[in-house]
Amino acid sequence: MANNITLTVKESAMPEPIPVGVYPAKLTDIEKGEGEFGVYLKLKFTITDGEHKDTERSTIAKLTLTKGSKKNSKLYDIVTALSGKAPEAEKEISFNSLLNKECQILVKDKPGDKEGWQIISEVMPANK
Repeated sequence: MANNITLTVKESAMPEPIPVGVYPAKLTDIEKGEGEFGVYLKLKFTITDGEHKDTERSTIAKLTLTKGSKKNSKLYDIVTALSGKAPEAEKEISFNSLLNKECQILVKDKPGDKEGWQIISEVMPANK
């Protein structure tokens, strides 16, 4: 006979929306996960200045580092923005070395989402 399992239903914790725009930030956490489209990295950024300082936003990128003639992988563009240079072909990248790297993030409202979820639509080099 199976054990009785009980759970309590909780509301999902949606972060407080912030105005759409570009914010100075740094990469503060990296988690590896797996979903229906394969292995991915969840990259968490923390805003470092202004009215929304210490606000966190995250993005998910498929675990591929490819440079294409027409389009790069999302993760390739993020690594380029964080490291300040394009990764060299056939070189390994240590993602831990990217932690606390400064950058800028473009926060947008998630298209078609009426609940107010926001996304990081682009990670750009830090404004120097």
